[in-house]
Amino acid sequence: MNKPIQNKLIIVIISYLLLIVIGLFFILNHLPNEYYWFYNIILTVLLGLYILFILISKGNKNRIHDLENKIRDLGKINKQKINSEDIALNYLPVGIILYDRESNIVYSNSQAKEYFSNVLVGRNLQVISKDLFENVEKRLGKFILNIYDRKYDVIHYPKNKTIYLFEVTNREIIKEKYQKYTDAIGILKLDNFNDATEDLDFQDKANIQGLLLGAIDNWCNRNNIYFTNIKPEKAVLFLNKYQLDEIIKTRFDIINTISDISKNNDIHITLSIGIACFESDARSLGEAAEEALSLAENRGGDQAVVNLKNQPLKFYGGKTNTAEKRSRITAKVNSRALADFIDNSKNVFIMPHTTTDVDALGSAIGLLEMVLAKNKVGKIVIDFDNIDQTCQKVINMLNQEYIKLLDYLIDPDDALEQISQDSLLIIVDHHSTVQSVEPKLTEKTKHIIIIDHHRRIDNILSDVLMNYIEPYASSSAELVTELIDLFDEPVNIDPFEATIMLAGMIIDTNNFSYRTGIRTFEAAARLRRFGANPFKAKLMLRESLDDIRTKTNLINKAKIISNHFAIATLPKEELTDRVQLAITADELLKIDDIIAAFAIGNIDDETVGISARSVDKFNVSIVMEEFGGGGHLNNAAAQVKNLTIVEIASKIEKIIQETYKEETSMKVILIKDIRGKGKKGDIIEVATGYGNYLLTSKSAIAANSANIKALEAEKEKELIDAQKDIENAKKLKEKIEKSPIKIYVKIGESGKLFGSINTKQIADELKKTYKINIDKRKIDLKDNIHSLGSYEVNIKLHKDVVGVIKLQVLEEE
Repeated sequence: MNKPIQNKLIIVIISYLLLIVIGLFFILNHLPNEYYWFYNIILTVLLGLYILFILISKGNKNRIHDLENKIRDLGKINKQKINSEDIALNYLPVGIILYDRESNIVYSNSQAKEYFSNVLVGRNLQVISKDLFENVEKRLGKFILNIYDRKYDVIHYPKNKTIYLFEVTNREIIKEKYQKYTDAIGILKLDNFNDATEDLDFQDKANIQGLLLGAIDNWCNRNNIYFTNIKPEKAVLFLNKYQLDEIIKTRFDIINTISDISKNNDIHITLSIGIACFESDARSLGEAAEEALSLAENRGGDQAVVNLKNQPLKFYGGKTNTAEKRSRITAKVNSRALADFIDNSKNVFIMPHTTTDVDALGSAIGLLEMVLAKNKVGKIVIDFDNIDQTCQKVINMLNQEYIKLLDYLIDPDDALEQISQDSLLIIVDHHSTVQSVEPKLTEKTKHIIIIDHHRRIDNILSDVLMNYIEPYASSSAELVTELIDLFDEPVNIDPFEATIMLAGMIIDTNNFSYRTGIRTFEAAARLRRFGANPFKAKLMLRESLDDIRTKTNLINKAKIISNHFAIATLPKEELTDRVQLAITADELLKIDDIIAAFAIGNIDDETVGISARSVDKFNVSIVMEEFGGGGHLNNAAAQVKNLTIVEIASKIEKIIQETYKEETSMKVILIKDIRGKGKKGDIIEVATGYGNYLLTSKSAIAANSANIKALEAEKEKELIDAQKDIENAKKLKEKIEKSPIKIYVKIGESGKLFGSINTKQIADELKKTYKINIDKRKIDLKDNIHSLGSYEVNIKLHKDVVGVIKLQVLEEE
């Protein structure tokens, strides 16, 4: 009997006993009849209580029954949950790793072990995967991990020290294929083609054009690129991301090919290319390619600019000083436009770059006089705490000899208060707000003009009224002098101002030895007519004794790399300025065999200055662009924050080694297969550095005449041996196909074989019958044979010879 029923019977018995006791009490005491009503009431109450008790007991019983069912259901669910968790942990394709504070693995499920093909518990993350360890150390939440050429999505919870891995190899392969075939449009242009060929007769011009377009056509065919001419000097390219990546690997060698053809024919024609590659419609891609080409031309041509969406623009080439393409007409148009913009402005603010030098200051002074010639209020924005030593020397001279000019110099904070939407802002000697004395000024007005001579970088200030960037000019002072000469009002440049502008030209051309053309000397002559004093300009640029000691110290500590590059660094506790670094780089370039020089030093407590100079085809501007700077092919600079002198020097050295390796190459003979390069016996041409690595790692030998001769002899022998192998295989084929081979087997009562016939048994029978050894892997048996009968079996005797044997499976007697 269960407990609930037992309890119920006890309660009923007690209730009846109580009724009997009360009844006996009335009988034994002979109570009068009038008390029987009281007895009846008590009985009724007791009966009601009993009924109520029964009802409550029944309700409790139902509730208990419901609770028991719920507990039973919860038990089933928990069991199901535990089973599901066990399946998820050990059978679903999700790797799980738990690690401790020291990055030691304390738990891993079976999937994780399978992914890494190793026991994981007790090992450190760094041991099983360096990439996984580094990303975990960085506390990255999501990333992709490569394990034995398989790709995995990794979800990392640093707080719980838990790692989940999901294999996504197929997804990444599809994604890679999709990206590989993303459309790209390119536009190429032969720089200076019309000017260079205008004096040639029709036949010579056609020959030159044929050579250039033929080279481009061969390059396109080699890379499976479709191109079509839209002008004699301009063409459109159609390609995809994969093809673009391949030509990037060659760093657009077509640019050097065109340059070589030009040199061989005594003309100055270079090639500029603009390419855009991202997911968009053809119109947007074409416009982006045009913009990239325009940037390549504005940077001096002879280069390729690649626009990959959401990535910084990439630059390739730029190893040639292109022919000057400025025209006096362009200068005149810009001079007239500048005059109109000044007329329509309330006031004018002229802003040079930070760490202002004498070229920037001289150019700003020339522009100031143009503003004053229009009877407008003009100010030069200058940070007196952030100018180089030569510029400081000029400011000191202003305090002594030319005080009136000081009234036109304004602090950046005051300029921010005075500038308005009606003001004109002229940015001079730079074109990116990153380099401006006060970038916030560009937010105060939309009326902005840029005048600069540096090669354009990709973060140029956009939405400006006038953009006069001429990388063919020697200096900004040269550009401003030309604008003054063509201005619609007489401009009063006094001798002292002209001397400052001439000093700017001298420093930027290294005494008229770099980037000087006819227009440079015309501008210098114009400044002389204004009264510029070359001797006084030289005095402005003289070095102090401390500067000479600093320069000597830098040169003494210069590190020579690959016999052709010099890097000079100052100790971190010493301060210098941009001019001193430029002079040092120029001095280093005087050393025999040096083709590029870099001078590096702190110009203030937070900024490291770099000055770079080069000769020949080494492009220091591209190197400086890696640090946010720029300049010209042979003359560039940068100012860097958040990197030390040692870190900058190390990065420059790495760039040099990577870049200079491209200048020379060597041929080697591969003695083993090299993925992506070639197979054993191939003669390949590689960069010298990589070629030396192949030689030292015993992967190749030098492609000299003796080794090439030995290779040819070996190939000839291999050819003879291969022919013999084919002949032997044909003879063997003829032999084994003459008569069938027989294999006897036992069979059961139902006619089925005991076991089956496999490739090993066939190989054994061939050896027994024909005394020949055949590798069982060369026997093409789709499935084991399970019944008696005749069969034809293919045997691969040679890659070009397949024999067919007749096999009879017979019952053993």
